[in-house]
Amino acid sequence: MQSCFNTVAVRNRACCIFAVESRHLYICDNHLSCRLYAEDIDYLLADGNTYEENGKDHTAATENNTNVNGDTVTDVNARLEVGANEELLPHVDRDLFVGMERKKTVKVYGEEPLAVYDYVLAHAVTDEYVILAPGVYETDHSAIFTAEHANTTVYGYGVLVEHVEYAEKNNSSQHISVRSSSNIAFKGLTVGYAQPSNGQVYILKKLGDNKVLTVAGAGIWNGFSKTGCPFLKNSTDIGMQRAGTFTSCGDFWMVDAENNEDGTITVELKDKTYETVNEGDILTCRLSTGTSVVGISRSRDILFLDFTQYCYAGGFAFAESYNENAVIYYRMADTSKPAKIIDKETYDRYRALEEEYGVSLEISIDEKGRYRGSPAHISSIDGVHAQSCSRGSQIISCLFENLTDDASNQKGTHARLSEIVDNGDGTATVVYKGNMSNFSFNCGRANAKFEGLCAPFRKGDRVFVFTAGGQLVCDTPALSDGVDHEPLPTSHCEGVDPKPIVRFAVKVAADAVNYKALEGYDLTSDFYESDGKVLVDNMSRASYGFRMENTLVRNCHTNGIRAKASGGVIKNCTFRNVAKTAAAMIFEIWWGESGVAEDVTFEKNLVDNTGFAPDAPPLDFPYASYRYCPVTIMGLGGKSMDADHLLYKRIRVENNKFINRNLTHYNCAIFARAACGLTVKGNDFGSLPQETDEKFCGVLYLNATADVELSGNTYSPFLAGKPEKLVDGDRYRHVFGTDVEENGVSLIADKL
Repeated sequence: MQSCFNTVAVRNRACCIFAVESRHLYICDNHLSCRLYAEDIDYLLADGNTYEENGKDHTAATENNTNVNGDTVTDVNARLEVGANEELLPHVDRDLFVGMERKKTVKVYGEEPLAVYDYVLAHAVTDEYVILAPGVYETDHSAIFTAEHANTTVYGYGVLVEHVEYAEKNNSSQHISVRSSSNIAFKGLTVGYAQPSNGQVYILKKLGDNKVLTVAGAGIWNGFSKTGCPFLKNSTDIGMQRAGTFTSCGDFWMVDAENNEDGTITVELKDKTYETVNEGDILTCRLSTGTSVVGISRSRDILFLDFTQYCYAGGFAFAESYNENAVIYYRMADTSKPAKIIDKETYDRYRALEEEYGVSLEISIDEKGRYRGSPAHISSIDGVHAQSCSRGSQIISCLFENLTDDASNQKGTHARLSEIVDNGDGTATVVYKGNMSNFSFNCGRANAKFEGLCAPFRKGDRVFVFTAGGQLVCDTPALSDGVDHEPLPTSHCEGVDPKPIVRFAVKVAADAVNYKALEGYDLTSDFYESDGKVLVDNMSRASYGFRMENTLVRNCHTNGIRAKASGGVIKNCTFRNVAKTAAAMIFEIWWGESGVAEDVTFEKNLVDNTGFAPDAPPLDFPYASYRYCPVTIMGLGGKSMDADHLLYKRIRVENNKFINRNLTHYNCAIFARAACGLTVKGNDFGSLPQETDEKFCGVLYLNATADVELSGNTYSPFLAGKPEKLVDGDRYRHVFGTDVEENGVSLIADKL
């Protein structure tokens, strides 16, 4: 093969494959009797190829190639001492599909042309694999749907499936839905939306009175007019970016927006936001409602390899729920969409605005002489969002950028305790119900309605019951499968449709229950009250054992990873320009989510520029004080040092490097509350500015935390030799380790 563009060789049997001077070459899952040779290839992916046992040469010879991926041509296990090995991450060419003709059907010789959805569904039922020819396909409903299917691989190397229109709150705009299926793989596919569900405007001029004159990005949907934008009515999260770099972001900065006759938009900002923005800044709008790009539920053995999703702000990139084992993401990219081709008239109009106001609107003329609009600056909400799975997501060598929320959220979901009945035979029955919810979160700025439940119990699963005050009620194996229980009478909760309240039950050992912890809690209440309930969680099916390895998270609006799950490993990752927290191991029971993290390891990561978001919430917000630290470990409660209140356990933060720490909101590198067994070892905490000497800016801030080891860390020269500056907090007990001990005695006294 020579001088090819977007060429795919997949599932062939051949002696040799030779390729020279090509752009976008995919050589995958072939069986060769000799060798592979590739030279002068830009964007080479060679993966999964095998060779005859007696072949003459089992190596791949490559020369002068760029943007190389795949186990045939790289050592996929190569790791750096700290941070992600970015050579192994997806190399995304955003211009690959720009200007390509859109196909409405898949055409295969000898077969009737079919839409992508129909073509994949037809072949998935009968065939071991489905191959889509390279190019761009249009779809106006779900592109791929599998239900109760098994043993199928969908090959989409060099393929973009583009949804022509985003449908608000409509599953028809979900690209891929996998339900009750097993052993399904998606390889090399790119998905996106012709019309993204977010808006993006540029500030042309500050007008005074908290108003700015803006214009929508060239070729970008205008999502800022309240009169013509149904999405904005439900928008709960707004991000702000400096042109060219991601240096700040803000929540809820807009008061109103009005379209002007000349095509500009006047936006009224809140006081503090107006003070911080400048002419030329970019304002982006995230949609709070909508379907996820990919949904995977009640399935097992699902793989996404070399998969890319473009610019989707209305939901998660991947939403997992109740899966039987881990979904694997390998070289997956969640990124924003490239600039569209625009006509010369539009280009000239935007050039005139640039000259008039002296700002960049990021328009251009590309190497092919095409007029290009403004690139999108945000992608999905959460990248990978997993709930109540028997094993958490496995995220390896992936790229997350320009997200409006977390790169990953690993969690379970909880139910609400209804009663615990002592059966008199050494067992007790834990009876639980859903959270009948109609409540406001984010300081009352958005509403949610749902009936939360934990994953169904099976005999031997870990039954974990704890109060909203953070006290353990029981942590013990289930002695039975979960069963239906007598429902409660019809609910009369405000905003909830009247219906009987379904209840479930599971048996546990009676002596494992701390009944005293239930005092003061009204178990008869049906309505969701985050501070007045007792939670029931199935810890065996709360995304245990999640993994994020060799992954880059950059330009992220909130957290790198939010972990409300246990047994996880976050290793050799780079978190760069993450507005809040690199790793947030936190409770968030107001979402109906789990609240416990145990046995989590955060190691060999590079944390670069976190905690810079200017939008500190009110001090009475439940997690105002800790949400901006590079690493946050935050359990419920924090009012007691008793062991049954310290539910976040055995967290290890080891051999990481922290640089460019921001001290705007909180001055520590690690915040821990309601935790015990914290190990902080071998980390490099970087340098701190000298002027911070007047206030605490050390490593640890502890609140109701016990048994903390500090050993072998490298501190700022400013802190060296001042162990009293390394730790501060409200209450803590037993801080020890080589960094604070002298002659075997800790220099940091307990603070109870």
